[in-house]
Amino acid sequence: MRGKRRILVIDDDEMMRSLYPDILEGYEIIPAKSSEEGLRLALNNNISLIILDILMPGMSGLELISEYNKRIPKSNRARVVVVTGSGNIRESDIKSYGIDALFYKPFKNDELVKCVSKYVH
Repeated sequence: MRGKRRILVIDDDEMMRSLYPDILEGYEIIPAKSSEEGLRLALNNNISLIILDILMPGMSGLELISEYNKRIPKSNRARVVVVTGSGNIRESDIKSYGIDALFYKPFKNDELVKCVSKYVH
């Protein structure tokens, strides 16, 4: 197991960030309000899973994933779950960026919990 069941949540929406600790009880949630902050935290912490939005000011979520993938060897990367309100993500993006799961806002809490438990043991 990588990390202490740490989940990095990257979303510019404060309300969304505040929901995850209640939804994902039993995990250590590390919040980030921007892709830049999230990338720094992902590179400097032992993260098991990254949950992120795609549309954010500055660096987009896809740009963050691309930069993260360049810097971290594949065998050491955290799993990536995208939670977005945007329908602008293509199936080819999911595969090429190594995204493990995709959820559209609003999502069902129990489905996210099931997904997270699949990737973080």
